[in-house]
Amino acid sequence: MGEEFDGVDVGEGAVRLALADRGAYGFDDDCVTHVRGLHDEHEQRGLPVSRKSGLTLVLQVGKSNPVGSVFQPSPRLVVMAASKNPRPCSIADALALVGEKYSLLVLREVCLGNGRFDQLVRNIGAPRDILATRLRRLVDAGILAKRAYSERPQRFEYRPTPAGLELEPVLMTLMAWGDRHLNKEDRPMVLEHNCGQTLVPVVNCSACGHEVRHEDLVPHPQAPGWTVTGPSAA
Repeated sequence: MGEEFDGVDVGEGAVRLALADRGAYGFDDDCVTHVRGLHDEHEQRGLPVSRKSGLTLVLQVGKSNPVGSVFQPSPRLVVMAASKNPRPCSIADALALVGEKYSLLVLREVCLGNGRFDQLVRNIGAPRDILATRLRRLVDAGILAKRAYSERPQRFEYRPTPAGLELEPVLMTLMAWGDRHLNKEDRPMVLEHNCGQTLVPVVNCSACGHEVRHEDLVPHPQAPGWTVTGPSAA
C-alpha cells in the first residue's frame, strides 16, 4: 500500500507521526492528510488530490465528508510551511510530551488507579501498540513510573510520579471545561473533594489569592528576540 502517516513530511529525516485513527485507506477522521511531493499511489487509488505549493492535499470520505462528495478547497486556502523557529514556549514543550493522542487519557486512568496495561487498553480504547509506545515515552519523561506486580508471568503497572501528579490539575481543568461546554446535561464523572463537596477547579494567583481571569493578565516574553506579537525585528 505504501507508507501512511499523519501530518506533513518535511523531508529526509523528518519524524513521521502515527495515524490518529484508521478509517478508510488509513486516513484520520478529519479526512485530510498532507504529504510532501506528488504521490502516484494516491491517484491510482482514485482519491481526489489538490496540489498547492509542492504539497498534495488528499481528500477522503469520513465523518467530515459522510456522503463522499469531493471537497473543493477555497481559493483563499493556502498551505503554509511550518516556521523553523517557532516561539519558545513551555506550553509547546509540555505538549511535546503529553500532547500526543491518548497520553493525557493514560494519565487520567493512572490517576484513577487503573495502571495495568489491560485496564488502560479497555478504558482508553487505544490500539495496544500505540498505547505501549505512549507508556514508554511517559516513563522515559519521568511522568509515569513502571512497577512489577507479578513475577511469573512478569506483569507491570504504571503509577504517576510527582511530576505526573502535577499534571492532575490540568486534567481537572480540562474535565471542567468539557462538563461546561460539551456535557452540561450529562456529566460522565464528578470528583468529590475531601471537604465533601463536588470539586469545581479554579486557578488562583499564589501571591494575592484572587482567581485568575484573562483580562487581569499581562504577558512579558522572556525569550530573547521575542515580543508578544512574534519575533522582534533584527
